Amino acid sequence: MTNKRRLQKLSPVAGIEVEGMDLASSLTSHGINQIKSWLDSYQIVVFRDQYLSREAQSRLTSSFGPLEEHKGLSGSGDITPSLHIIANIDSGGNPVRLDPSDHNLFWHIDKSYLSNPVQFSILHALETPKHGGDTQFANLYLAYNELEPKMKERLVGLRARYTRGASKMVGRDINTDIQYANDQNQQSTVSHPLIHTHPSTGRKLLFLDIHADHIEGQPQEQGLKLLKDLLEHATQEKFIYTHNWLQGDVVIWDNRCLLHRAIPNFAMTANRRILRRSLVRGFNPIQA
Repeated sequence: MTNKRRLQKLSPVAGIEVEGMDLASSLTSHGINQIKSWLDSYQIVVFRDQYLSREAQSRLTSSFGPLEEHKGLSGSGDITPSLHIIANIDSGGNPVRLDPSDHNLFWHIDKSYLSNPVQFSILHALETPKHGGDTQFANLYLAYNELEPKMKERLVGLRARYTRGASKMVGRDINTDIQYANDQNQQSTVSHPLIHTHPSTGRKLLFLDIHADHIEGQPQEQGLKLLKDLLEHATQEKFIYTHNWLQGDVVIWDNRCLLHRAIPNFAMTANRRILRRSLVRGFNPIQA
């Protein structure tokens, strides 16, 4: 690992690119703390031209904390590897069109439906399309800051309920949302405050995503309408950074203060998009 590090800000919204760090080598505790400091300040840290083995990515991720395990949504409850592939390929490795209902295409926070959502998320680009296949991030600090004062007051103390089912609020009308939410009643649910205080920076932020289907203590229709409005507010273009992937990219982001989604803006049946994902086990959202 070289000591010559150069930082380049990627957007006014979030993100820096760091040159001069070799993530494949064992980072010292100082190096990990430096990355955490950058995440506190910029929310997203990008490293180019990194070619990590599974072992190296696992070692990097575990330097930030315990790795998060994953369970599929098939109902089987099978555990999938802590490091797993996100890709548009079939069993033979051929590029295919993504399922339009894939929750990765909608605004979400990794593992928001857990009592302790993920702290940090890491994606490593193994293969990228010639054009497109971007990932967007929405800054929830900025979304909170630009809420109207009356809305901030209205949200104090409110908690949203989350389930594992994907995309309850996007692309459905209110009546369908309610039916969908009722269908999820048998699933395990958790609740988180809509406004919470980041445990590291102490800053307030708006916290919600597609897995939120209800506001505790409110009629379902009223709560879903508010959740839709807040998600629309939080994902305005002025709050968004779009990452254009290059092969070898490693992107680490603070899952505690960002929404993200994949963009299917590439020729899916002609280009493979293969990313390896790892997550750092969770945190407890703190009521603001």
